[in-house]
Amino acid sequence: MNLFGRLLTLVEPNYPDWFIREQDPERLIFFSDAVFAIAITLLVIDIGVPEVPATQPNAMLAEELLALLPQFVSFGLSFLAIGTFWLTHHRLFTYIESCSRRLLSLNLLFLLFVSLVPFSSALLGRYSGRRLVVIWYACHMAIAGMMLLGIWYYTTEIKDLVQPAIDTRAVQYIGRRVGAVPMVFIVSIGISFLSIRLAEASWLLLIPIHPLISLSGFDHPRRERQ
Repeated sequence: MNLFGRLLTLVEPNYPDWFIREQDPERLIFFSDAVFAIAITLLVIDIGVPEVPATQPNAMLAEELLALLPQFVSFGLSFLAIGTFWLTHHRLFTYIESCSRRLLSLNLLFLLFVSLVPFSSALLGRYSGRRLVVIWYACHMAIAGMMLLGIWYYTTEIKDLVQPAIDTRAVQYIGRRVGAVPMVFIVSIGISFLSIRLAEASWLLLIPIHPLISLSGFDHPRRERQ
């Protein structure tokens, strides 16, 4: 029994089952996918097209494009982060078969942080190299990742929300995969006090982190939601 999920269930209101539980989380999934799609699209809005008169040489246009490099880097990192959150969210809901009012609330809170990513991305692109901004961005992503971890441990604590065949080892394995993402950002906060650029570069660990965990030797069961 996991402590994280247990804490989230302590204040679960004592509503009757017909009030708190839905049989199919499809509407939750569709709404979440829409928020992910909007957030990932809004990332590019902060990148403006350079305005260089046609009479000016190409070198000036090249300089303007080079000046946009921090915004493109921020866009790429944020696209990677949202994409990772979406893939993880999708994976979790292949195991989750029902949803409760608490799950709806937790998912909505997670989506709040997802929808805020375009702001943090724009902040990072505009003020790249500032420790405060790097810490803000890392904290934002870490909190979003912890919310997703909370969703997983809450649903596995309420046994009738997930597939009955899922075992403890699978719960722990998936928990490690979900928890690895916020851990990358938490560690980067400490790294930022040594090197801001190194802290930003450490976020690229999001690319190999899940394959590395998959090589840990635990073959979890692959059970899709019907």
